[in-house]
Amino acid sequence: MAALTFDDIFPEYFTLYRGQATNIPGPTDPEYLIALQLAQNSKRKWARADGIEWNELWKTFSDDGGEVISSGTLEYDVDDMRKPPKQITIGGSVLPVVDAPQVDLISQNVAWFTGSPTQGFVLHLRTVTDSMVGETLDFIYLKEPTPITTGTSLIEMSDPTFLIHDMLASRFTNARNGFAVKVHKQEATTALQNMKIDNNTGTYGRSDNLGSQGAGFGVHTRASII
Repeated sequence: MAALTFDDIFPEYFTLYRGQATNIPGPTDPEYLIALQLAQNSKRKWARADGIEWNELWKTFSDDGGEVISSGTLEYDVDDMRKPPKQITIGGSVLPVVDAPQVDLISQNVAWFTGSPTQGFVLHLRTVTDSMVGETLDFIYLKEPTPITTGTSLIEMSDPTFLIHDMLASRFTNARNGFAVKVHKQEATTALQNMKIDNNTGTYGRSDNLGSQGAGFGVHTRASII
């Protein structure tokens, strides 16, 4: 199944809002432009809901082509990261990631990140040895959601029902239609709850993703990175 885009869900949104399935607005229509803004706002809500680490937002650095370690290059930009990883790999070797204030307390070769989700992160290497030069840098990380700015922007979430109904709740709020706001907020809440359950319960033979072995009940965890 192809990934859903904003243009894929906009006709359903508009039909539910206006009660008509014809004359769907195009990209220059005010209703389309308003919907783009509402979709981006709803996607931000989804991305940060209860601190869930959505499966759809995990990626590897090499997904965007990655980087090959160069002699003397100690910094690498990561623009879409939400949370840094615990370790990185260079070739087949693992290099631990430490908090920036700890770097001066550790004598071995380490990596660390500076920055934030809003301004982007920078990966720093303490040193580049001869054995690292020419090797591929890679790691798994939790990324920021892709912004919804055009019709081809990806929805990313597993159930676009949340996006559609949360957009409608916001639109009907602007229209001062309290009954419709209540209805669509409930639909959005139900869809979001179902996504949380799917995200945290895994599949047959891998029954759940909830924390164990000291992580604490209800804490969503991941296996060691790389």
